[in-house]
Amino acid sequence: MARPGTSIDKPYPIQRQRNQFVTPKPTIDSLNPRPQSQVVPAMLWSIKKLLISMCQNAKELDKKLGDIPSKLQLPAVRTPYRPVVAINEKCSTTDGNISVLRNWMEQTGIDQEVTKNTITLVHGDLGVLERVRAILKTRARERTDWESFEYIEAAPGLFHTLMAAANAVWRTYLEPKSLQKDLHGVYQHFAHLYPKDHAKLKSNAPFRMLHDGLQHTLLAHLLEYAREILNLLSANELEERTFKIEEIDLLAKAIYNEYIAHAPALSADASFLVETEEAKLSNEEKAKQNSRLFVRDALLYQVLAVSMKHGAVGTVEDVLWYWIPIFKATRKHKYAAYLLDFLTRLSSLPPELARAIRLNWLLNPTGRHDGFRAVDWVIELNNLYLKAVYSGSGPNKTIEHILSQSGIIELLRSCHENIEDNFEIRSRTIRHAPADMAADIAFLAQRI
Repeated sequence: MARPGTSIDKPYPIQRQRNQFVTPKPTIDSLNPRPQSQVVPAMLWSIKKLLISMCQNAKELDKKLGDIPSKLQLPAVRTPYRPVVAINEKCSTTDGNISVLRNWMEQTGIDQEVTKNTITLVHGDLGVLERVRAILKTRARERTDWESFEYIEAAPGLFHTLMAAANAVWRTYLEPKSLQKDLHGVYQHFAHLYPKDHAKLKSNAPFRMLHDGLQHTLLAHLLEYAREILNLLSANELEERTFKIEEIDLLAKAIYNEYIAHAPALSADASFLVETEEAKLSNEEKAKQNSRLFVRDALLYQVLAVSMKHGAVGTVEDVLWYWIPIFKATRKHKYAAYLLDFLTRLSSLPPELARAIRLNWLLNPTGRHDGFRAVDWVIELNNLYLKAVYSGSGPNKTIEHILSQSGIIELLRSCHENIEDNFEIRSRTIRHAPADMAADIAFLAQRI
């Protein structure tokens, strides 16, 4: 839940002066796109990336595509980390979070001297953000900054934010019963991809189903748009052709300008105008509008997911501004409020401190170019190993045993990997091979 304090070159005087970094009150202008925003270039990059995946010379084009556009790109260096011993506390309470923070600092050797010139960055889900805010804002009169946690900075966990974004798309395009009846709508596309999970799609679809389904459905839409622009008989002809990177670039720009840039705006001020125009549209035109709206939001989700995976922190920050009004519209008011508060505060902090927070927003457990992960994702992975893999079985599966194993999770995993390497065990089942979805995507493209 927490990460070691990040030292900064210039020690800021945080002694009793947290008000020095008070977050400006957000206004409606805060939601306007930033002048240097990389969201549109990242959307074009994502379109090209998906189109290239279906081309015959995909490997050649992928090398020429380059990295996703970003103002701040993290280096692909392995991030060392070590789990600490877990404690049995209720994280749903403010006192429980205080106990967790104190215990974590005691285990890592962080004391009052360390916190004088450093900031401790705490990552977590929405509940953690609420508890940390309660610690910082509703407290008694402590004598020192150590007692009042003045050195704490809370950052929203990007993995939970990504899950909230996927759920927001589900609430918009899959949950409404009126849209489920549309034979060419998004719900029917998901129903084809998951024919045995209609009940889950209607009630509350899990994250992995939404994550994969969004990518497959988005790709089907892009293939159909490419077929219309290139005047092809079917989307399957794209797989048989060899493209140049310049042709992919022109095709992506044509798709964006024709189908995405002209999607209805998110502005609340234009609601009356939109309702008036909708009354004049036929059912077929409304279906096309819904399709373009879905592609736009699915691209925003794709940009968020891919930029996190590639360590493009600048693009992550830019695209989160677009998700704030979407969260508000889908009844996720707390996510919208905390994201707006964090992003506004990040822009008001001293440049060195803000850069330190951005550089520690993601980590890279493997050191691969596309191996960046959110900190809360690593925490959830450790929870999986702790509660399901190394938790014992039968009468040995007790809280005391789980707590005793929590500090050596990485050691146990390393022992398993060494044994598998030494005995040359092939079927490790660590990662499943991706399913061949070419036929399903081509079928969806025909129904759009």
